[in-house]
Amino acid sequence: MDPRLHVSLNDSSYDGWWTSTLESTDATTWPGLKTLSNVPDRRAYLHGGLGLLMDKQYYDGQLPESDGSHNVVGWFCRQHSTPSGRIQLMFVFDQVRNFTQARFHVLNSLNYVAVFRRALIQFSVGGQHFNRHHTPALLDVQRDIHNRQARWVTVPLEHRVGRFLRITLWFDYDWIVLSEISFDSSK
Repeated sequence: MDPRLHVSLNDSSYDGWWTSTLESTDATTWPGLKTLSNVPDRRAYLHGGLGLLMDKQYYDGQLPESDGSHNVVGWFCRQHSTPSGRIQLMFVFDQVRNFTQARFHVLNSLNYVAVFRRALIQFSVGGQHFNRHHTPALLDVQRDIHNRQARWVTVPLEHRVGRFLRITLWFDYDWIVLSEISFDSSK
């Protein structure tokens, strides 16, 4: 996917709501979110829904495709343009769960889209303090320059416990494009 093309990889099926700024009231609704006052923010925050990443449908094609029916969500970061070079996702479950693995269905087109280079998953029971009871799960992913196929990347979670999962994915190229995230867990 050429970043010079206009491609929309927003999740139009999202069943929650989104805001363009993180307001102070969000911190009480979503423990663990940090608020910054007087800081311009170009990010979108999605709340209270599941959307494409948890709909049990994954996309095995290449992007862009003309039919526009891809079940993917993408994030763009010009390579080496920002100091962070990462995205952060927060998952809140209905109760504390025992997690054995997280799986990410990721596109890898070799043309500006690549599998993330690192995944960090942190756990919290109450949403305020992460990694208090369990060390985070960390997976480094080697760049694959030969296989253009989308694939599943599995992060072993080794029975870590939490209700809140904070996932950080580091860019390996200009785009991270996911079509599904799943968790294996028990109560």
